[in-house]
Amino acid sequence: MSYTIDVYRQDAPAQRNMVSFGAYVTMFPQLVAGPIVRYRDVAAELNRRTNSMAEFAAGARRFTVGLAKKVLLANSIGALWDAELAAQSAGTLTVVGGWLGIAAFGFQIYFDFSGYSDMAIGMGQMLGFHFPENFNYPYTAASVTEFWRRWHISLTTWFREYLYIPLGGSRKGTWRTVRNIFIVWFCTGFWHGASWNFILWGLHFFLWLMLEKYLLREFLQKLPMWLRHGYTLLVGVHRVGGVCHGGSDCLRPILQNLLWRRDALERGGRLLPDGLWPDAGDSGSRLYPLGEERLEPAAGTGKRCPWPGADAGGAGDLHGLLGRRQLQPVSVFPILI
Repeated sequence: MSYTIDVYRQDAPAQRNMVSFGAYVTMFPQLVAGPIVRYRDVAAELNRRTNSMAEFAAGARRFTVGLAKKVLLANSIGALWDAELAAQSAGTLTVVGGWLGIAAFGFQIYFDFSGYSDMAIGMGQMLGFHFPENFNYPYTAASVTEFWRRWHISLTTWFREYLYIPLGGSRKGTWRTVRNIFIVWFCTGFWHGASWNFILWGLHFFLWLMLEKYLLREFLQKLPMWLRHGYTLLVGVHRVGGVCHGGSDCLRPILQNLLWRRDALERGGRLLPDGLWPDAGDSGSRLYPLGEERLEPAAGTGKRCPWPGADAGGAGDLHGLLGRRQLQPVSVFPILI
């Protein structure tokens, strides 16, 4: 799409060399996970680029840093996340352990993703290409808006250049601006996955951005910086958990434990009515009280995911609430806090 749009807009000349065009389409360093490289960013380098020992050494250094992020940091921190999942399954997870697990998961996905981006940028530099940066210390952001300027920069740039600005951007009044941002985040959710939980994930962040843009901006600026960072990290960690390509279904029980402890329920009664967690089993009739845990193997895998009503696709049977409709789960943790 980038090639077609850039050539149509005359932002870059059409590529007449099939080898160079094929090199762009199949550019293996960034093909799998980013950064997303627009055609106009590398159009000139496809035809003529400079290779030197200094550039190769700088690229190799960047690649090594990315590999270290992935192997030494992401994988090691991920072991803590796995340990907290095991504690959740065994029923021994503590509140402190739960928060440590969530923090570990957030840093694992960051170091994993940014490490891969560093490896792609470094490999491209070794070959004479200069790819755009993809991360800029996102967990130091003081607002959700700033977070998205620092996380997966090439993705937000792509949507801004190819969707938001062509729709009119912010040039045609408040309601058109809100509409354009809504469309962008709807498409961002769809880009992450063709299911309703990803769509709702994108619209969830649309709401956060609109709140900051029109209601919370002045309030947030008056808060101490540590509170602004904490608020952003809570939303950011949920962002990581909500679209982690398979981890969100196992992140949910830990959040559940942090919000509603079983011992607190036994002492003080239930905080919400029975039936919030319905049974998605074959009988289709049993409802589990809030806070009750049930381990259920995912069909065909034998892997147990410790949240009530989980099935192979991560969908809970909400027949007691919404009729017999299978919906993908969406965490509402940031809304509850």
